[in-house]
Amino acid sequence: MRLRRLSFLAAVQLLIMLSSAARPAAAPSAPTLLTPANGASATVPLKITWSSTLNPANINGGYNWQVSKSSTFSTLVLGDSTNPATTEDMVSGLANGTYFWRVQAVDNTGQSAWSAARSFVVTGPGPGSLAAPVSGLVAEHAGYDVMWLTAAASSAAGAAFAWRALAWLRRPRTGAAVGATAR
Repeated sequence: MRLRRLSFLAAVQLLIMLSSAARPAAAPSAPTLLTPANGASATVPLKITWSSTLNPANINGGYNWQVSKSSTFSTLVLGDSTNPATTEDMVSGLANGTYFWRVQAVDNTGQSAWSAARSFVVTGPGPGSLAAPVSGLVAEHAGYDVMWLTAAASSAAGAAFAWRALAWLRRPRTGAAVGATAR
């Protein structure tokens, strides 16, 4: 009787071990977007933050984030990834307008669904940021000219517009006017 009970307990233990080993680990859950609030007005650069759904000590995995002009994310404006311990990132280079963003968690068990998307409205550059100048504007200052031009920047998701500053260093000029002139 005692041997039969021990055999039964050993069989139950074996079944428990096999059933727990056969279950695959679950993929991480989708992060929750924290800031900016849905529909918030923002200046660039702006910080996006989300909840942690990964073990920050993991060395594999992280969070993917995307920004789009479309709520369906049919074309992306920006996208990047962070490590599992980082639940925020800075977003810059956006022109004025409405944007949508979302985040996804990824680790060795798989990837989460994308978070519910949120929107924000870029109203311009923040303090200490350069504003996008008028195309063709030249600022002259004793010794060099800085000319601002528009440039099309393309990404895997499509074309986006970016501002690029081109500076031409010239020999120092005597009596050069200080100011801005349009060319």
